[in-house]
Amino acid sequence: MKRLICVLLSLVVTIQLYASEELDLYTWLFDQSASVHEQYSVIKTVSSLNIPDSGSLYASALAKLNSFYMDLKTHSERNSANALAKLLVMELGSLKYESAADDIWRISQVTTDPATKGEAMTALGRIRSMAYLPQLIKTLNDLNLRAPVNRSDAEKVAYGTIMGLEKYRLPEVYEPIFFAANGWYSTPVKDLAIQVLPSVVDDPTEPLRGIMNRGSYEVKLLALEASFASQAPNASKTALAVYAFSDGWIHGSSRLPDRALLSRYRKTAMNQLASLGVPDEVLSSIERSYREGFDDEEKLSAIAALAQNGSEQAARYLTAFLTDMNARRKSNLTNQNDERLVRAIIPAIGRTKQSLARPALSAVEFSGWQPLVIRLAQDALKELN
Repeated sequence: MKRLICVLLSLVVTIQLYASEELDLYTWLFDQSASVHEQYSVIKTVSSLNIPDSGSLYASALAKLNSFYMDLKTHSERNSANALAKLLVMELGSLKYESAADDIWRISQVTTDPATKGEAMTALGRIRSMAYLPQLIKTLNDLNLRAPVNRSDAEKVAYGTIMGLEKYRLPEVYEPIFFAANGWYSTPVKDLAIQVLPSVVDDPTEPLRGIMNRGSYEVKLLALEASFASQAPNASKTALAVYAFSDGWIHGSSRLPDRALLSRYRKTAMNQLASLGVPDEVLSSIERSYREGFDDEEKLSAIAALAQNGSEQAARYLTAFLTDMNARRKSNLTNQNDERLVRAIIPAIGRTKQSLARPALSAVEFSGWQPLVIRLAQDALKELN
């Protein structure tokens, strides 16, 4: 029978038939196949010929495969069955053959081949089967939790599941793909997750806010960075950065690594706001980052954010910083870090153009600063209204 099927296949591809006749013939050949290997040969030929309306054959072939897959005994039979299953789910996914969703899911649960399971997950996404969306989300969430012993097999499933979830373009698929992008996986899987995240939803603010509400500060920081890189409107990005910045001051820690992480979280939020626009509501917290910040980098971020805001209140804070610096300089208490900060404060004051800063800027010349600092103050005075 195997030889007969091979001969018939070679003959059929040389005969000119109508599409319906051609499909009927291959359906008959598939039904007459005596082994999984022969079935695979028939389906592979149909796939290569792009016969119209072949979805019905693929669907019935997958249903038949599901009916006996668990009864296969030999390694060779399982290999042929996995190759057949992989080809069938790929074709059914490409055709968006929705009625085959149940059999696609079923084969994904019984196959011994992770690549076939991954292709099945991708196919369900291409079909956009809403019935199996929760299962796809759970599959990726479970994989995200920890690296299994066999990482290579798990990554094949994760890759296909990410491909499938991306096709839904729904907010609920954002979170599992986000954690895959920042998970234990190797570069190809993480790169895929990073690549598809922007196309899942245009504005991921709500899923990212949910992630930030529940996550560690490492996760919060990653979510904040994902927001800024997304296609969300600037208003949404600003709202999340404001939330993050305020959140970064809620909790404290005596542990140096925790304090450094919180500072980085706040700095990232302030730097984003300096780019997007700093709302007045965060000015007092920004002033706190200057006064109580973890390091000079946080202080510099605060200075830049106040300069971007440019309001009278922002100018008052910056002027107070300069007044303190002038006093320290007169008392000979400044160091190199102070020099670096004052060189940022003075131009920032000039950017606000607020005349209330004139006395503090004028006092720079008489506080004992280096000539470069004095020139910066003179330039800033020219910018004031």
